[in-house]
Amino acid sequence: MLHLTMDGITMIRGRPNALDALAKAYPLIDAERVPDAEQAEERMARAMRDADVAKQEMEQGFPFLFSQAAAALWASLEDLVRTFLVAWITNRPQVLETDSISKLKVKLGDYLGRSDQEQYEYILDLLTEDIGATRRFGVERFESVLKPFGLSGHVREDVAKALFELQQLRHVIVHRQAVVDRRLLKNCPWLPLNVGQTVVITHERYNDFWVAAITYVIELIQRVREQLGISRISSDSMAPFSMRRLPADFERADSRPQPAGEPDEAAGL
Repeated sequence: MLHLTMDGITMIRGRPNALDALAKAYPLIDAERVPDAEQAEERMARAMRDADVAKQEMEQGFPFLFSQAAAALWASLEDLVRTFLVAWITNRPQVLETDSISKLKVKLGDYLGRSDQEQYEYILDLLTEDIGATRRFGVERFESVLKPFGLSGHVREDVAKALFELQQLRHVIVHRQAVVDRRLLKNCPWLPLNVGQTVVITHERYNDFWVAAITYVIELIQRVREQLGISRISSDSMAPFSMRRLPADFERADSRPQPAGEPDEAAGL
């Protein structure tokens, strides 16, 4: 969908030329279908405006598109983990007997009358709130709620750092119109940003986040296999699924210098 959108924006640049060609062809094809001059002028003006916006977005590397895609990527990862755990409870209801879950305070009025799946979603939401998962950062948000089910484990350092950065950037994109604040700089001091800058996520950086998310999901699949008594899939077999190393700047918290100087209008990541 991301690449389809990029292709669509690219094609918009050619709309004025297409309208111009059609205007010249109409009299030759069907004189009765020649558009009204005023209407044709309005269409051309709108096409020119759209083409200018498309050109700016392309020349800048589709910053708005990749920022929204990054926010959607984190939201998708949150939903995936939640949906997965509901399915896990559905297929292994005995996990409800674990201490972390059995001690939860359930309001019968809220619980009864729901379908089985809705009851499991309710229990999972209670557990998430009880352990404070929503107040945790990065993969710890997921690992903390996976732990009661015996599904937590080691996460590669570069993957954990990339997903932490993704979550922090998502917060700024969604809640601050992508304007850098002190909270982001405190949590991600390795980012070459200043307060007041506009976060610009490049195609390359988005791909890094995507690889980190896919790598984490693959790790969850490996853990499920272990829980079911099935051996983990070999690294060689998983190679086609982009289990590559992430850039070096995700391997150390101090790998990028602290930002300095006056804020610019925009900063690329």
